Amino acid sequence: LDSRGEASIFFSAANYKIVVKDSLDSTIWTQDNLPGDQAATILANLAASTGSSLVGHISVGTGAVMTTVQAKSRERISVLDFGAVSGGSAAVNDIAFAAAISAVAITGQKLYVPAGTYKLNTVLASTGDLILEGDGDSTMLDFGGTVVGASGIALSVTGSLAALPALSTNLSADSNTATFGSAPSLSTGDVFVVYNPTDYSYSGFRAYYHAGEFFTVRSVTGSAVGLTTQSYDGYVAANVNLYKLTSPTVVLRNFRIIGTTVTSLITLSLCKDALIENVSGYLENDSIVSFDRCCNSQAVNLNLYNKGDGGDDYGLSLSNSQNISVVGGNFYGRRHAITTGGSNAVGSVPCRN
Repeated sequence: LDSRGEASIFFSAANYKIVVKDSLDSTIWTQDNLPGDQAATILANLAASTGSSLVGHISVGTGAVMTTVQAKSRERISVLDFGAVSGGSAAVNDIAFAAAISAVAITGQKLYVPAGTYKLNTVLASTGDLILEGDGDSTMLDFGGTVVGASGIALSVTGSLAALPALSTNLSADSNTATFGSAPSLSTGDVFVVYNPTDYSYSGFRAYYHAGEFFTVRSVTGSAVGLTTQSYDGYVAANVNLYKLTSPTVVLRNFRIIGTTVTSLITLSLCKDALIENVSGYLENDSIVSFDRCCNSQAVNLNLYNKGDGGDDYGLSLSNSQNISVVGGNFYGRRHAITTGGSNAVGSVPCRN
């Protein structure tokens, strides 16, 4: 074997039988009576980076459909595929996790983090899809110590807002239709936000308490948009701006994440239909998990403990978010275990539902 653990095999002009077996010694491919030169070509093709696309795979069970080993293995991506190492250095894992997250943001595949402790000290941020799954508490993302990154958020996923035409008429409370000045770029199932940027427009207690709410589109007929729920409040057309929410797909489940000085361990901003499930977190700073200007999302069976550092220390923060379900779990924060609040960013509407 050479330094890579590989060996060159040479064939004469005789005929050969080639058998390919998996690690369990099960035969997955065989070919009889191959001329030596053809056998060498086949082996070279199987050894190439595209070789797995040449080997078939079928799962056990009646009705299972034939696919390739490549297609099966690519149903999800592992951080190990990009060089992550449990117990390895943060310098290695920072690069590996960032590359893996960038890859699945484009492909939409699941990102698997096997059991182990992965030291990280650079923030991880995505504006694309992120379906990240571990092996429960045995998978740990360790952001302890100083973490590099302007956001101060260990793991963040962010959607975006795009301006829509103004309303042509006021939107009254309890209405199920919004009428725009021109046909908006909205489709059934889309979410848009009505936002009043004027300070104190929702409440006189703080300047950044702005009126507004999220709506899900039921139907679109020209400039008339049907709403899946009636409006909670009324809005004067001249006083509000409207934005379409474009959200990545976000599912974070089955892992543990810890930190000390980061502002937040997990923050989802401008996301809809997001799910954080079976995640444990420990922090000594602001918020462990935050939903920021999110809607129609869930936090299920979270186990969050924020020891705090004497400031605004929370377990779960729901900031300017609406229709968020918190199901089960355990929460501790030095100030509040679960809190609602917000900021002055565009689309910062009151927490509701």
